[in-house]
Amino acid sequence: MSPVGERADTARSRLARRTRSRSTVCNVASTTNAKTVPRARHSSRIPHSSSLENPVHPTAFYSPTSHHAGSFSKKPHQGSAKHSVGHHVYDGSSSITPLIEGFHFKRRRERLNWRMLASVNVEKIMEELDIDALQDIMKNITFCDIEAEDLRCIDSNFVKLFQLSQLIVEFLLHSQDFLVDQRNECSSELELFKSKYNKTFELNEKLTTEAAQTKKEMRALRKTLYAYQLVAKLPGGISQNASIAATYHRCIHCTKSFTSQHFLDLHMQRRHNDQVNTYPLPPPATEQVKSQPTHSEFQHIADMIERFSNRLVDTERQLKNEAESKIEDRINKEINEKRILLEDIYKQERLKYEKEIQEFKALTHRQIAEEREILIQEKSQFQEYMVSNC
Repeated sequence: MSPVGERADTARSRLARRTRSRSTVCNVASTTNAKTVPRARHSSRIPHSSSLENPVHPTAFYSPTSHHAGSFSKKPHQGSAKHSVGHHVYDGSSSITPLIEGFHFKRRRERLNWRMLASVNVEKIMEELDIDALQDIMKNITFCDIEAEDLRCIDSNFVKLFQLSQLIVEFLLHSQDFLVDQRNECSSELELFKSKYNKTFELNEKLTTEAAQTKKEMRALRKTLYAYQLVAKLPGGISQNASIAATYHRCIHCTKSFTSQHFLDLHMQRRHNDQVNTYPLPPPATEQVKSQPTHSEFQHIADMIERFSNRLVDTERQLKNEAESKIEDRINKEINEKRILLEDIYKQERLKYEKEIQEFKALTHRQIAEEREILIQEKSQFQEYMVSNC
């Protein structure tokens, strides 16, 4: 037989002997004294002073309201939807939060593994933070059926305390799974935002490259145009009238002008076809003496072009950095908002659970104190009764 079974048999035999001795004392007292003994408010029999303490659990007390462990109801309370915890009232008809939506407590069908329970070293777990050992025995303790054990020597309130602890642990496990799911959803959203950021960054790089290429072409055209303008302004350079005369081709029969000789020929065939044969040859172009700019002027032009090019490159780099910083700030802001929201939800749930646990502890301690006072009163009444009869 196991040590637990031996202790249980010894406790039952002691309890039987004390019950027989109490019945004998009560019979003798009833024959010698006809006065009625005032009965306690919450007791159905007068306990002996030596039986106030639990023989199996020395630090536990018997409940004055019952003599054996009560049954654990698997059904919810019917009637009012309001439940009081301490001085706080919880209205069950309020809106269901996402945490408890679809949640229900499981039925206890397993047996308590006493061998595994005996092998657990609580001090070692507390010193070494052995979470693996707690994980191994947590499922068995949480979902075991305590009513299937021998509860004749156990107080019903302690059985109820054990069952409430099982429900609290089960709900905390459900809350942990809920928070893990929320974290996974936030992680998936974060990955989605990262993929969107990468796509946006690639598109931005592509557009930036195209814009840089376009600006490079525009810069080359500006340099060419600026060089032509500077050469035209130099003394002895190409004048405005000469450039216009060399650029535009005017029709001799009308006032229209064209940019090339080809367009002028097409115009002559389309509008002045009858006068093509009489089309006079253009006079030979007079050669103009072009003076070449000096080396210092070319150096000045090159310096100005280089200065404008550097300024344009700096402006492009600054615009690119500003665009990248804005995108990064927006992504970081969204990530921080999601993280802050998740931390707020976690803190609120944690504070709520801690508050419920503190209220439950206070209620339990208050009930134990009241029961202890009642037992002390019963003990004093029994001693007075024995003194008066002896």
